[in-house]
Amino acid sequence: MRVFRGQLMSNEGVEVLQDSVGQLISMNSFLSTSIDRRLALSFMYSSIASNNIQRVLFEIDIDPRSEGTRPFANITSLSYFPGEDELLLMLGSIFRLINIDHNDRGIWTLRLALCSNSDPDLQAVFDHMKDEYGNGETTLLSVGIILTRMGKYDNAEQYYRRLLKEIPSDH
Repeated sequence: MRVFRGQLMSNEGVEVLQDSVGQLISMNSFLSTSIDRRLALSFMYSSIASNNIQRVLFEIDIDPRSEGTRPFANITSLSYFPGEDELLLMLGSIFRLINIDHNDRGIWTLRLALCSNSDPDLQAVFDHMKDEYGNGETTLLSVGIILTRMGKYDNAEQYYRRLLKEIPSDH
């Protein structure tokens, strides 16, 4: 199954993606897509592009039979826009960027494939995270360490303070 999303993107965002062909990409929000390519294009054209903003069409291949992918759902009957043929992809969905192309109408087309947990590269990332952060058990300490390594010191401090409150007084 192939779904589409049309949107505007900064030049910097497009440049980062150009350097990411073949790599894994994670979405940090829910992703609204359409089964109808023309509808996705119309969303993209409803906003004005400029020298710093580019038109981007995502073409996302999804294998509905694949196990271990983040959930997604056809929410056409619940959509704010009737007839949108909307498919909502779960936040945290991970994709492989297959190809990126620029056409003569000024549209960047990004071909993505939704990855499953059995993807060898994704499995390697999970294994690295387990090695780096422990046996996979998520604790207040492990979250604090990850946030510290990401440079999110204020957030990390909140986890460390919670951890200190939970340590027994006789410890």
